[in-house]
Amino acid sequence: MVDKFSLLLQTLSSLDTVLISSHVAPDPDAIGSSAALALGLQALGKDVTLYYEDRVPKSTLSLIPTELQSRLVQSVPQQQFSALVVVDTATKERVGKEHAALLARGAITINIDHHVSNTNWAQVNYIDAAAPASAMIVYQILEGLNLPFTTAIANLLWAGLADDTGSFRFSNTTAQALECAAKLVERGADPAFVAETLYYSVPTRVLRLKARALANLRMMLGGQLAAVVVSQALLTELGAGPEDTEGLVDEVRQLEGTVAALLIREFDSGWKLSLRAKRRDLDVGAIAGEFGGGGHRAAAGCRINGSEDEVCRVIEESFGRALARLPAL
Repeated sequence: MVDKFSLLLQTLSSLDTVLISSHVAPDPDAIGSSAALALGLQALGKDVTLYYEDRVPKSTLSLIPTELQSRLVQSVPQQQFSALVVVDTATKERVGKEHAALLARGAITINIDHHVSNTNWAQVNYIDAAAPASAMIVYQILEGLNLPFTTAIANLLWAGLADDTGSFRFSNTTAQALECAAKLVERGADPAFVAETLYYSVPTRVLRLKARALANLRMMLGGQLAAVVVSQALLTELGAGPEDTEGLVDEVRQLEGTVAALLIREFDSGWKLSLRAKRRDLDVGAIAGEFGGGGHRAAAGCRINGSEDEVCRVIEESFGRALARLPAL
């Protein structure tokens, strides 16, 4: 009997044309893992196209080689592909508003992910919830296919692994994560270069957005829960986009005395919430699940409709119920 990983390798090896995608508002793991997989499959002679519904942040885009950037699109292609491969995406809806049209482009659908909330929505599913990032799964895939690791591939995978582990500070920093990090450096990853690119080369609007958002910090549950709210009006005023809020929730997470942090960002039909737990026995993935979202115990996301005050009220109530079930610290 062929195990799931071997089946995945056989399937990827058999493809001719491949459309690769990831979730909306793609973060470094979404982009790094999907773009690295694209480069690897190109090395196998596959005809690869990358699709993201939302704009790729300039910082992360610069890690993608120019020749692959020319294969990156934001509109669903009209042609058919041997397969649609979606990386780091727990549900098909997370690909974006055009997910139905996108799924129809592949003769088969392949789902590669590390989120425990993944619904196994594709025809071929490979989910490793123990992996700290999808980048580590892609590393294993490329290694399993015996492909050479270029510096670009190593840097893209480093970006995903480092970002999803909070630069190796979060609780998902396992021995396996550190072993993978060491192998990526051996294969050409430049941690200082990637850090400079991702975190120390931000445009002025990002710092202004951070300052304005943090100035209006909302404290809930007697100071246990901290939230930063980013309205569409604020984004428009500063000429910023959704990608410019990346990492903002981790700024809030630094606050002393809190057990969790929230980023509440307005989008066209509601509010997108990013949840981060500081207390290890608090499962924010379960909280996000109450609103149709999901993720991990320590990091999750969901969407809620309503006014800013209504959204803050219902999420505060949900956190309150969750904390009431936990032993007092």
